[in-house]
Amino acid sequence: TFHKTDGTLIGDLDDLPFNQLTDLTTVWDAVAQNSESWVWDVTLDPVSGHPVATFATFSKPDPAHTDHFYRQGRWNGSAWVVKLIAAGGGSLYPLDSVPYEYSYSGGAVSNPADPNVVICSREVNSAGAVVTNDQGVHHLFKAVTADGGDNWTLTQLTFGSAKHFRPFIPEGSSRAFFCRDRLPGGYIGWEEYGTVIDSMPIAGA
Repeated sequence: TFHKTDGTLIGDLDDLPFNQLTDLTTVWDAVAQNSESWVWDVTLDPVSGHPVATFATFSKPDPAHTDHFYRQGRWNGSAWVVKLIAAGGGSLYPLDSVPYEYSYSGGAVSNPADPNVVICSREVNSAGAVVTNDQGVHHLFKAVTADGGDNWTLTQLTFGSAKHFRPFIPEGSSRAFFCRDRLPGGYIGWEEYGTVIDSMPIAGA
């Protein structure tokens, strides 16, 4: 069976498909916010037992210049509360790739053991400032909050000319896994890529 976040029954397999606008629980209203969103991670807060969603939002009016933002939504028992984590820069895809996928963020994941810790990939320049339009390289950052997501402290974890992206933390793992460009080449698109899977300890990040 399928349920809303508050436990309300939606239906079972025989009732599919469901109306996404009226039957499901809204976490981010893309129409009201005039932006699209992609889910990157859903986990359960080990303390409250409530779900925590990590996702990216991005503008659509000008696909050639898309600003990505990472957000975290926490269910407080009666409603979803969404907080901004950080700007993510531009798309992971090079602007001259065919087709160009403006909606592909570098990615973000909450630590299942502690949702106050997020690993995200942001397009930054050599000074660590967020940029777009292929002006930088996607690198991993560790974001930490001590006030439920109102404020985040970010620390850059990776450097250099190779992209580091799509972080993932398996439940029970002490390491964060991610994709890294294998140079020359690297990630051009979902059909053309030269990458390796790497990892780093979360505690030491």
